[in-house]
Amino acid sequence: AVKVNLHVECKCHGVSGSCTMKTCWKTLPAFRQIGDSLMRKYSTARAVLAVEVGSRRGRLNKNLQLVLGRLPVWSHQLLEKKRTPRRSDLVFLQESPNY
Repeated sequence: AVKVNLHVECKCHGVSGSCTMKTCWKTLPAFRQIGDSLMRKYSTARAVLAVEVGSRRGRLNKNLQLVLGRLPVWSHQLLEKKRTPRRSDLVFLQESPNY
């Protein structure tokens, strides 16, 4: 949320504002803007399942893949139909209590 909302500010240096040299830097957005961005992600968060893929009997290393949905995945055909979340998505494995 913070990295996506960074913006660039620049300042010119030179005689009479001639801008012979320009200095630029990234600045943080307003705290409110970051909070609003996180709240939008929170309200659209999706449930995921951690599913073993590519594992065989007797194999020690098991690869886990996150797939969207709440129902158990029983076969690779179902796994291929499930959509994996994007890197920018906010996901959760189980519901949080509602206080």
